[in-house]
Amino acid sequence: MKKALTLTLVLLLTLTTSCKSTTEKINIIPGGGSANNSLMVSFNELCPGTVESFIEISDKLLITRKDGHKINFYKINPQTKEEKLVFSTITSDNPQIEISPDRKYFLYDNYLVDIEKAQRTILPEAPSLRKSMPRTFTDVPLYSFLGENEVIFSNPYFYLKNYYSIAQNTLDNFIPKIQLLSMTKLGGKNPSPVINNFKGIDVPDISYISKPKFLDHDLKYIFIGFNKNTDENSLYILDLFAKKFILIDSNIKDYALSPDCKSLAYIKKVNDDKPVNKLYLIDTEEENKEELAELPSISGLSWSYDSQWVAYSGGEQSKSDIWVTSRDKKVNEQLTYGMYTTSKLAWSQSGNKVAFTSSPASTSGKPSTYIVSLNIPASNTALPKHAPDQVKQPIVLQLIDIVRYETARMLQNQKN
Repeated sequence: MKKALTLTLVLLLTLTTSCKSTTEKINIIPGGGSANNSLMVSFNELCPGTVESFIEISDKLLITRKDGHKINFYKINPQTKEEKLVFSTITSDNPQIEISPDRKYFLYDNYLVDIEKAQRTILPEAPSLRKSMPRTFTDVPLYSFLGENEVIFSNPYFYLKNYYSIAQNTLDNFIPKIQLLSMTKLGGKNPSPVINNFKGIDVPDISYISKPKFLDHDLKYIFIGFNKNTDENSLYILDLFAKKFILIDSNIKDYALSPDCKSLAYIKKVNDDKPVNKLYLIDTEEENKEELAELPSISGLSWSYDSQWVAYSGGEQSKSDIWVTSRDKKVNEQLTYGMYTTSKLAWSQSGNKVAFTSSPASTSGKPSTYIVSLNIPASNTALPKHAPDQVKQPIVLQLIDIVRYETARMLQNQKN
């Protein structure tokens, strides 16, 4: 991996078997969608397990399957149902899985896994950082991907703690008041102090965050934060360039960023006389908010690779199904009926398939993976290129230099 880590990779045992399925085809019951399943071409059961992502341009799948105290990651060929064991480890209470934009690697806790080669790299756990982090912050991953597959040490608490002068009463009163970015030597260079004087910024009273996403090209940090004043999870954007926090919406259940990084789809809980979930779409410029759907329960969001469609699991509280809605709101269609779908679903790179996980009560809650083929033209699978504008570029490059320096230092500490 060119730009990523140079650690020694440990070869895992690979296994090739046939993914058994008791049902090759399932009869489709027309759903209640506005287009009466006009988008559906076929619907097939693949095998037991939970879908994590589509990988490779050939639309192979990455799924997980629990075996006692172990969790196994398999690569599945949907056409032949052949499966290959990629990675096996002890299950985590709250697993964090991130797939690289080029779909060749994934991060799971402190493991970097090469999907094609079935190889893993163990990343430093930073035990001192884990010990010092607030209890409500420990689920935030230490590492993430930059660009196509470059691994960076990205834990936001670390950078807040080490690069900002923090005014806080206790660690539980997070996020702290941000003051001034420290401009210490980085790799023998003295970066010019451009830069981010955050003194006096109005910081919301947040006790913990989840699902952080850093848009390095746009200098925006997106996350869900628990607001102590409202006792609700809210969706925020910290605009590092404008030096302000933007509240997108409150009482948030989940969100997903579009591949072109221009839109956010998010689920809002509405507690009226009859509680419901609403699906909204909003630009990352905080404009053009639109309601896409309303159901008793919505969970799990997946964007198509061309950023024109959103798939989600929704329905009654105890019985959800797969729906797709177009970005222009012209189509909002129910694809399955009575499938007990979970929040685990993924959109293919080709753009005309959606894989999802079903866990009906009749089978003791054991998950199975299904795939829906859609009557949607195949999309361009090229990765979107994100470049900062000329005004933001000096700060972007400086922040990336800091992140890369700290990543190298973290890996060097592991070697020592």
